[in-house]
Amino acid sequence: MRIDTIHSVKRRLPWLKVIVLTIASLILIKAFYYQCVKSEWLTEETMRRHQKTPAIQGKRGMILDASGREMALSIDTVSIGIHPQKMLQAQMGAQEAENRRAHKKGIPPQDVRLLDTTITLLAETSGLSPASLRALVESDTRDFLWLRRKLPPNDSVRLMQRIDQELANPENPLKRTIDRQAKHARVPFHRIQKEVLPGVVLVPEYNRYYPNKTMAAQVVGFTGIDGKGMEGIEKRYDADLSGYQTSVKVFNDANGEKLDIEMPNESEYNGNHVVLTIDGMIQHSAEKALEEAVTTFEAKSGMALVMNPYSGAILALAHYPFYNPNNMTTEDKHLVRVRAATDPFEPGSTMKIFSAAAAIEYNVCKPQTVFFCENGAYRIGTNVVHDTHSYGNLTLTEIIKYSSNIGAIKVGQLVGPDALFLNLKNFGFGDRTGIDLSSESAGMLSDHRKWRKIDAGTIAFGQGVAVTVMQMAAATAALANGGLLVKPHLVRAVLGPDGHRIKEFPPEVIRRACSARTAQVVRDMMKEVVATGGTGVNAAMEGYTVCGKTGTAQKTIGGAYARGKYVSSFIGFVPADRPAAVILVIVDEPFKRHYGGTVAAPAFRKIAIDTLGYLGIPPEIFPKKLMVSLDREVDG
Repeated sequence: MRIDTIHSVKRRLPWLKVIVLTIASLILIKAFYYQCVKSEWLTEETMRRHQKTPAIQGKRGMILDASGREMALSIDTVSIGIHPQKMLQAQMGAQEAENRRAHKKGIPPQDVRLLDTTITLLAETSGLSPASLRALVESDTRDFLWLRRKLPPNDSVRLMQRIDQELANPENPLKRTIDRQAKHARVPFHRIQKEVLPGVVLVPEYNRYYPNKTMAAQVVGFTGIDGKGMEGIEKRYDADLSGYQTSVKVFNDANGEKLDIEMPNESEYNGNHVVLTIDGMIQHSAEKALEEAVTTFEAKSGMALVMNPYSGAILALAHYPFYNPNNMTTEDKHLVRVRAATDPFEPGSTMKIFSAAAAIEYNVCKPQTVFFCENGAYRIGTNVVHDTHSYGNLTLTEIIKYSSNIGAIKVGQLVGPDALFLNLKNFGFGDRTGIDLSSESAGMLSDHRKWRKIDAGTIAFGQGVAVTVMQMAAATAALANGGLLVKPHLVRAVLGPDGHRIKEFPPEVIRRACSARTAQVVRDMMKEVVATGGTGVNAAMEGYTVCGKTGTAQKTIGGAYARGKYVSSFIGFVPADRPAAVILVIVDEPFKRHYGGTVAAPAFRKIAIDTLGYLGIPPEIFPKKLMVSLDREVDG
């Protein structure tokens, strides 16, 4: 090598070292910058590219009966949604790709039937014909529309199986177009929305299911297509039951394949569970007895209630006709209300026990006080009131036992409008009970200052006043428990998704309705109703003393009393001196017979026998067996 060349290299070498060191320094500085200064940004950018956070909807909580039996739960399902324009674009894109492939090979292109295949698959589960579905896709300008919401489990499984079958065919256009995409979408990936076919998405949802079908359907209620509660407990406790929307973290590789998923704790997004006071065993008994009463007497409808008189817990609340919330029809719409809380009715003779309570509470008379009952007909101004039998003198106890309308009128007149009104208000009539439902009627009890001369008398035997089943049960419970008006309730507790208690609903005393002494005196009168000769003898039970009262009220239609249309009822509690259950049975428009003692009392008896047996209440007495015959109509 020439000497001048060597010297030239030596002169340049330091500069080369400087350049190399400079570049190395810049690299180190850049590395330091990204490693230390921009490390958070770099991490976030990497996560953004390889991580997605799709939203998922939490599962709605369960509704359980008092023993933990499932009354309502949510099951996994999917809904089919489509992007019509995307489906058409996929068809055009697939055909263009086929044309390029054929041109490259110098062969005629094939017709790609991607859209036809997709439509054929969807038609099998959408309920639409292929022609109708194609017309919808080609004409609808919306970006997205639901094809079918909340498929039954069998239909969603069948759809995925059919997609698998089509993808197994290598000549199928679906196979060539979305093989890689569909491979990872056939099996549901947790709760994440998936595009299983071009322009077709399966949206994970939940379907509400009621395993007991018609049992307590009005109480439990139902949800709409969007999962919101529409009636009953589903509506009243919708905020507690509803799940929350949250996000999950899905990690993908460089090719977009799912590697892992990070799910939040279920307690963070699933709904709470609601525990009812309703007991499935007692509910079944009440529904069975009610159905038998309504069908036997060819009635329009009926209701039955069982309540703990001390806590206000509703152990059973039955409505007939039944309906199944799993497959409701338009004909069922009038059946979904909790009519026991929303539909007031004239109570008829069951109101007499509260008129008697007013007379005792205000020391107007005693159980032995005698009233002349006008031998069956009593004129007040232009109105004439009749008894079913011609009675002369009756004591207050006998007025209740034989259910004399005329006797009740005279008691009401003796008590007077002011005291009678105040007494009825104390027992909760004219006010909502506060039952934990979204809708409740206050009934109808007009201001006593607007009463006519006859009103104190007619209201005393249950005409000119309207009450709900819930009001009547709560008022009767006050007589059973010693005079306390207790708030009725249907929910015992709210549990978190993991089962821990979030809320509890202890008994709530509203006020004292009457003195303990008054309650005891009225209970003694109610025992006579179920004794031999009383209107409620068909409610008598071997081994237990029963307190009860019959009711037979003529219905009003268009402001006038309708001939031949009645509401028959029986209200009572057992055992008489240490009550475990208040039971009320209402039968609307019975056809064959109409007295409460004949129509409703036998159903009361059946429910009472089953309830006491289930609760383990031992017999208290062994009375001489009462001979009861349904061939004889019992008044009251």
